[in-house]
Amino acid sequence: MQVAKECQRECRRSAMLSQKTMKDAVTRARRLSKEMQAYWKRFDKVEKEHRRKAEKEAMEQRKMDMEFREVMFRTCMLNIRSVG
Repeated sequence: MQVAKECQRECRRSAMLSQKTMKDAVTRARRLSKEMQAYWKRFDKVEKEHRRKAEKEAMEQRKMDMEFREVMFRTCMLNIRSVG
């Protein structure tokens, strides 16, 4: 009788540990999923800011290049008119 009770107790204990392990695994998976979503959200935000900054710098550079070309063109035109 005593051996049967101990056997039942051991079976229940192993079953409870198994259930606890499964519950912990689900909890860890949910937490990991949330952490990954938060990470990629931050990553996307930073990447968007970098892209926007690079586009702004490129636009400013194009504007400066166009202004420089126009100044050079006007300078050449003045030189041609003064020579001719």
